[in-house]
Amino acid sequence: MKNLLKHDFYRIFHSKLALISLIIVAAFALALPAIFFGLEALVNIGIDEITTDADVTLFGAQFMFGLSYSLSTNVGIIVPIFGSIFVISDIRQGSTRNKLIRGYKKIEIFSSQSIVSMSYILTIITTYTVLTFLFSSLFFGFPDLGNVDILASLGQILLMGTVEFIFVSSLVVFGAYVTKNIALTILIIYGFALLMTLLATLVSGLPFLEKYQILMDLIPTYGSSVLSGLGAVSGTDTDIQMTLPIVDCVVNIIATLGFSVLNGFLGFLVFNNRDVN
Repeated sequence: MKNLLKHDFYRIFHSKLALISLIIVAAFALALPAIFFGLEALVNIGIDEITTDADVTLFGAQFMFGLSYSLSTNVGIIVPIFGSIFVISDIRQGSTRNKLIRGYKKIEIFSSQSIVSMSYILTIITTYTVLTFLFSSLFFGFPDLGNVDILASLGQILLMGTVEFIFVSSLVVFGAYVTKNIALTILIIYGFALLMTLLATLVSGLPFLEKYQILMDLIPTYGSSVLSGLGAVSGTDTDIQMTLPIVDCVVNIIATLGFSVLNGFLGFLVFNNRDVN
C-alpha cells in the first residue's frame, strides 16, 4: 500500500496536469480579485456622479476568500475536471489492471486513488484560495487579523471549504469508477451540486421551515456558501454575525464527511464487483 501511494502521488504531482492546473489556478487567483476591484471602481464612479459621499466598499479579501471555495466559480468548476482526468486515465490506460497483476488488492488500489485524488484536489483548491486571499488583500486591503471575529470567520471558511472539497473528491472517485467517463463524472458532480443548491434555496425560502435548520446543515455545500456570503458584508458591519453557530458548523461537517464516506463505500462496491480488463 505504501509503495502504491508513492507511485500514485508521483504520477499525479509530476504530471503535466499538475503543472497546467497550477498555472490556471495562479491566473484565476489574480484575475478574479482584479475583476471585482474593477467592478467596485465602476460602481463608485457612478456614485460620484450622483453624490459626494464616501466611496462604497462592496468587496474585500474575506469575501474573495469565501467565494474561492464556491463550486460555481472558475477554479471550483475546473478542479473536479482535473481530478476526473487523473482517476479515469488511470482506469482507462490499464494502470489499474497492472496493479492487480502486481498483487495489489482492489481495496488498496481504490484507497490509494481516493487518497491521492483528495490530496491533489485539496492542494489545488487550497493554493487557489490562499493566492486569492493574498491578491485580494493587495487590491482591497488586508483584513484586520487582530479582530477575533474575522479570524473565526476565516477559520470556518477554511475548515468548511476544505471539508466541502473532500466531499467533491469523493464524488469524483465515485463517478469515475461508476462511469469510467469524464463527461458523465462531471455531470454527476454538477448535477448533485445543482440539486443541493436548489434544495438549499427551497428550504431557506420557506419561513415555516426556519425551525428545521438541521435540514440546511445536512446539505454538503451549505456551510461554505453561507460563510462566503457573511464574508461579503463583514468588512462594513462589525456587528453582523460573521460565523455559523458552532452546532450548525459541526453538524454540517459531520454530514458532509458522512456523505463522503458513503460515496467511497458505494464507489468501492461498484469497483469490487466489476471485472477489470
